Amino acid sequence: MKIEKMHMNTNARIVSKVLTRNRSTFYALKELINNSIQADSTCIEINLLPSQKDNDDLTYNLIERIQVIDNGRGVPYSKFRKSILELATDNKPDGCGVGRFSGLQIGRNMRISTIGFDEDFKVFTQTNVTFDVKQFEKDDLTTIEFNVENEILSDFTNCGYNVEIFNLYSNEIKCAKKNKLGSEFLPENFSLKLFEHYPLYIFNQTIKFIVNGYTLKRSDFVTETPKLQRTTFTDSFGKAHEVRLQYFNLKLNDPKVRLFIQCLNGDVQSTALELTYNSMWY
Repeated sequence: MKIEKMHMNTNARIVSKVLTRNRSTFYALKELINNSIQADSTCIEINLLPSQKDNDDLTYNLIERIQVIDNGRGVPYSKFRKSILELATDNKPDGCGVGRFSGLQIGRNMRISTIGFDEDFKVFTQTNVTFDVKQFEKDDLTTIEFNVENEILSDFTNCGYNVEIFNLYSNEIKCAKKNKLGSEFLPENFSLKLFEHYPLYIFNQTIKFIVNGYTLKRSDFVTETPKLQRTTFTDSFGKAHEVRLQYFNLKLNDPKVRLFIQCLNGDVQSTALELTYNSMWY
């Protein structure tokens, strides 16, 4: 592979607190998943990888690395600088161009490897770069040099985007709450949390979600076909909005009534707010 040194372009402004903008590390991970969905991925693989050591080793970590791998469009090398190394851009409607770095809220290092098809030169390219959170502590991001590996692939290959996060903050002795892996990442919770935030993609099987090698299925989470109810809400400005209510019978350990409010984030429909109805009758 060839190596080219690239600088980051911030469009004349620095993004403040770019690495801690999400409410939690799970929402930081969702930024990466949303990027995969917006890249027209039909398969998203998420791996929560433990240490390659014995469980009784004092330095063993339940989650040592996190991978998000998709089969979306990928980024060809000719567009890598614009698509990846520009912060605070308008690459996406309603976006600010920082979501692709959200992995650095979870770990100190993040590696991106992407294969894309260059429409101008009619070739497939593979491009790799590794980010260190220390690089983002400088006042002027344009002075940072990144070693960007690139290669022209000789054969047809599938496009995609691969993110790997390592040196996780949660494995350090002191870890700020905003950088700590929450209970959503526990093995018994993670798949259900994904379904709660992306229920229609999983239920309708428009996107295959794979967690640690296991493909999530609708039957893992629901007992029957959801019921749909439509209504209209008119705001104070007289604008009408369609409201869709979908009722799922979820397989939960604790029988509770839970409400998930979803919205369109760009082209991605995901959960923005979660409410749980607590009562002695449930």
